[in-house]
Amino acid sequence: MEIFKSKFLTVSYNPKNQILKAVWDPATQQMTDADFRENIQEGVWKNIEHYKPIGFIGDTRQFLFIITPELQEWYGANISSVFGRYTKKIAMIMSQDFISQLSVEQTIEEDNQSGFVTKYVSNETEALIWLRVN
Repeated sequence: MEIFKSKFLTVSYNPKNQILKAVWDPATQQMTDADFRENIQEGVWKNIEHYKPIGFIGDTRQFLFIITPELQEWYGANISSVFGRYTKKIAMIMSQDFISQLSVEQTIEEDNQSGFVTKYVSNETEALIWLRVN
């Protein structure tokens, strides 16, 4: 079920599997730093707090925003307090754009003490299979 939608991001939740999925849109190419923060906070983090998913899929295949080192630091400083409480596994479906992919990986790896495991995958099927394995 869709639970958040903006120009840049659509978030859905599957209650049966307890998986939250965030899909980024190509409009991210025009996204600002403030837009990125707002979409992460409103679309992802608030819904993790509300639904408490055990798994998360971040679909960045169409993510065209470059996450600056300052935003990576902000994300890293807040990620443990949000993802680490409920989410055990994060599957990131990666962008084909090398620079966007690198900035996503650096952002996710900004905090190594969050209590969850991240795997980078190429499609949603691979993500779902990995998330369902204990």
